[in-house]
Amino acid sequence: MDSDPGVGPDPSHNGRYRGLLVDYGGVLTSDLFESFRSFCQLEGLEPDAVLRQFREDRRCRALLIDLETGRLAEEDFEPQFAGLLGVDAPELIDRLFAGSRPDEAMLSAVRRARQAGIRTGLISNSWGTRRYDRTQLSALFDGVVISGEVGMRKPTPEIYALGAERIGLPASECVFVDDLPFNLEPAQQLGMATVHHIGATETIGELERLFRVRAGVAALPLLALIGCGSAPLSAAELRQQATSICSRADRQIAVIPTPANQSAGNAFLKQGIAALDPELADLKALKPPSDEAVVYQAAIKALSGELDALHSAVSKLDQGADPVKTFRTLQDSLGPLETDADNAWRALGVSACLGR
Repeated sequence: MDSDPGVGPDPSHNGRYRGLLVDYGGVLTSDLFESFRSFCQLEGLEPDAVLRQFREDRRCRALLIDLETGRLAEEDFEPQFAGLLGVDAPELIDRLFAGSRPDEAMLSAVRRARQAGIRTGLISNSWGTRRYDRTQLSALFDGVVISGEVGMRKPTPEIYALGAERIGLPASECVFVDDLPFNLEPAQQLGMATVHHIGATETIGELERLFRVRAGVAALPLLALIGCGSAPLSAAELRQQATSICSRADRQIAVIPTPANQSAGNAFLKQGIAALDPELADLKALKPPSDEAVVYQAAIKALSGELDALHSAVSKLDQGADPVKTFRTLQDSLGPLETDADNAWRALGVSACLGR
């Protein structure tokens, strides 16, 4: 991070900021530019070919602007950009972003901020709008601004004002986080504090500094709560934090009813996903002590398998699969995973996570 990552309004007024606005790609995910470089290597291009095209070719830049503002559909963007790059067009956007992964620490930090009473919002320049997990967005944010849906993109000043409006706050009470420095200046000019994101630990530390309890007594413990510090948790700290995470979740996967129809089945599964997804993200963000890391990762792997099984069942129902057969298959898949998870939680002494 830059030597002064929190810029914009004077942050000595700690306690004045009540809203957190964040970018998506590159902040809540891994570095998108690294994903582009991986794409280039797989396609036999120079590593920076994609970035160079956007920097140096006005046609590419115009295509990107039209895509991000929703004026150009994905199916029209892909063949035109593929032709300029000299690659195949099918599923080009998916291939470009294939190397991107969720940043669990940042996702947990946003979730913790919202739980602490901070208004949270997303301001994202989109490459199409269908790839966003709307269930996840609802769990994370009070307001969402996606460029392709509103017809404007960063760094247009109006999109930042809209982001603040959608979380019900004036811009001067908001902090904005983005990985691209040129996207920060318009937010500063509106009165927002800004954070240049280059990594979760640095960004979360800066957010702790900016967001104080309203009485000004102590910083929100975002960094400590999600185990983002440099040192692993102790065994006692791991049990305490995992217990806290599992205790607040309101879900029960072990008992799966036979759905009356596809709609009822989908509703049940999506409710389970909405509860399990944030719980798993928070558990993934914890750093276990080295002597418990293998067992802890076994528990995480089993929970990840459960979530994948739920998503698979939803996909099958969406494609018209028989609900009864789908749920029977789901039960068969979940049984061994739940057993593996319970064995790991017992070994760790985290009874609150049993039968999750």
